[in-house]
Parts: sequence; structure tokens; C-alpha cells
Amino acid sequence: MAAGGTEWALTGRDEELAFVVDWLRASRPRPVVLSGAAGVGKSRLAAEASAAVADEFDVEWCATTQSSASIPFGPVTRLLAPSSGKGRVDDTLRRSLAAIAARSRPLLVVVDDAHLLDDASAVLVHRLTIEGTAAVLATQRAGEPAPDPITALWKDGGGNYLELQALSRDETDVLLTNALGGPVEGRTVDRLWQLTGGNLLFLRELVRAAIDEGSLHQARDLWRSRGPLVAPGRLADLVHARLDELEQPERDALALVAFGEPLPLAMARGVVDGQLLAKLGGYGLIVVEGAQPVGAVRVAHSLYAEVLRAELSPFEEVEASRRLAEAAVEAGVAGGRHSRWVSAWALEAGVELPPEVVLNAAREALAAADPPRAERLARAALTQRTSSEAAFLLGDALLAMERYEEAAAAFADADRLVADEPGACARPRRCNRSP
Repeated sequence: MAAGGTEWALTGRDEELAFVVDWLRASRPRPVVLSGAAGVGKSRLAAEASAAVADEFDVEWCATTQSSASIPFGPVTRLLAPSSGKGRVDDTLRRSLAAIAARSRPLLVVVDDAHLLDDASAVLVHRLTIEGTAAVLATQRAGEPAPDPITALWKDGGGNYLELQALSRDETDVLLTNALGGPVEGRTVDRLWQLTGGNLLFLRELVRAAIDEGSLHQARDLWRSRGPLVAPGRLADLVHARLDELEQPERDALALVAFGEPLPLAMARGVVDGQLLAKLGGYGLIVVEGAQPVGAVRVAHSLYAEVLRAELSPFEEVEASRRLAEAAVEAGVAGGRHSRWVSAWALEAGVELPPEVVLNAAREALAAADPPRAERLARAALTQRTSSEAAFLLGDALLAMERYEEAAAAFADADRLVADEPGACARPRRCNRSP
């Protein structure tokens, strides 16, 4: 199956690939830097571009890692002169540049994750571009600090800089169709795109895991997903690699946002220090949707939010519920359009809310096709203050879940309560009242 192969077709990058190839084929090629988030496809684009010009260049691929960053010239060992040995850095640099200049064919040096280069390697790569000894194609993660010589490749105006964006919904559809060998149901494309944010690496891992688990399958020549799409262990590890770079207060704040998203700005500022919010926004980990002051804060990537929520212990969930419910009351948004979430947090944490807020939350949950939450809220409203309206809402929630006998009992209780409530109508949900 195509999805189980080692490579997916390059999709949505035709224009970027053409730019890079043209830049490399220039009479005097300038360095090219590809930037973007982890998993967006920088390395893949670099590989495709270098393959496209392989007949014109000798290609040397230099991959960097966190561990190699502590070894002078570690990532660029293939570029060093054979006699370099363990001499002084400047001698190694001079001899290696001379050996590269003496090559009979043009050289293209591809540096993957250039932001991880050690200082000596970064200087060598920069000197290659200054002296015109080799063409350089480098990738770097957006938002990560890079050695000054690498930043100078493009910042000083001498190089070409291209920041890759995530795939659009339509590009994701095309990629899935090509990878799976057939059309994909629209709702399934929507779910995969929303969950992965158009990140190529996340999409590939999620699709492979879903096929293995049977939650993504082909029926009548159409690929469909059934059941939850859960991040597999390998994908969770990739997310952890990014989250582990955060300090503990930053990670705790991000987990709180993930648990309660989308959080009204007023609430977010009540539970998370403003400086932490600014940092997380600067890292590209949270976004604000909508205009201030009515915007809402959410984790920028759905998979990050899913992993963070899954790792919360029951005690941490109760504590998060308490903090969020209290912040909602303090910010005055407990009875607004977020009332069904706020009331659910309050129930979980034992925070008291006015009965009318809980009732309104039950109505919203029912209107949002969330009858289990509506049932919990209606029962909580009845506990606070017995009313026919709460009883009718409970009956409606039970009816929506096809629990007919319980629904009939709730409606019977509501009818009995109507007689004790002057002005109440027999079926509040049919009255001409505004919720």
C-alpha cells in the first residue's frame, strides 16, 4: 500500500521546488535557506531539489543532531581534507577549503538542521559561500536560534530565504489521494487536516497508524475514518521532543490551555501569567483566534493539545477544572457562550455556580448535540434548585440518548412540578422563551 511506503509524493511544493532549483542553477548560486516548523517538509524539499540538480553537482549531505553540535566539524566531516586530523581549527578550515576548491566538479553542500551546527562547522559553511567554493542549501527550524554564520547566509542579503508553510486543506486532500491510491471522504480529510495542521510528518505518521489500527480503511473505493484518530506512540514522541524543550512553568501553562481550549482571553489571562502567554505565543505554540478583547486562546497545533490532555492525571484535571471555573467567574464569562464548558469544570471541581448559569449550560449542551453533558448539568441544576425547566431539560437529554424509560420519568416529574410554578408552561422547550 502506498501509505505504508517510505516516501509520499511531494505535494503542494511545486512552486517552492522550482524556486530552489532555479536558485541553485544560477551562474553564481547564492546560498539557499529553507525555514519552517518541525515536520513541515524542509528536509524533503531539500532532498528533491538536490536530486533535481545531481547531474550538475557533486552533492554532499550533512545531517546535524544535538549530539554532533558539541563536536567541532562533526556534522561536516565529509567535507574535511583527508590530512586534517586533529589539528587546530583554523588549519583544518584552511586545508578543507583548499581541498574543496580543487575539486573537478561543482559541489552542492546540503546542511539539514543547520541551526544545530557547531561553531566551527558553521564557519566552514559560511566560508564556502563567501569564496564561491560551493553551492549551499540549508534547512533550519523556524524560531530556533542559529549560529551567526548561518543566519548571515540570508540575513546579510546575500542568500535566498524561503519559509515553508503547512499544507492547505486542499493540498492535504491531494496528498492523501496520491498516497492512499484513491479518493478520501471529505469529512476524513477535514479531520486529518485539522488534527495535523497540515504538517506533513504528523500527517504521514497519523495515517500509517490509523491504517494499521483499522480506523482508516477503504470501502467502495473511498477511504474513510471511523472512530477516533489517536496519535501513535512514535508521533507522541515527536511531540514530546518539542515539548521537552519548554521550562516546566511554560509546559504547565500550555497544558492548562490545552485542557480548556478555546479559552476566552479574559480567562486565559486569569489562569496564566501574561509573560508566559507571550512566550508561548512567541514560540508559535498558542494562537489567539478572533479580535481582542473577545478572542479565544488555543494551542496552535491540535496534536500537541491532544498529547497534553492525554497526559493529565485525574487530580490534575480536577485542579485545572477548578482554576478555569474560578477564572470564568472572576472574568464574568461563566454565563456566556462558554457556559457549558465552564459549568462542566465547576461540577468537576466542586465550584458553585448560580443555578441559572447551570441551566443555561444544559440548554447549550443539548443544542450542541452533547446530551451526556446536558444530563450532568440538568441534574446539577435540579440539585441546586428543583424546577420544572431543569426536569424537562433532563428528560430531553435522556430522550436524545434513547433512554426512554428514564426520560418518561423525568418528564412526569416535570409535569408535577409545573403545577407548583405559577406561570410555567407544560413544556418549556416549546414555549416562546429565549434561552
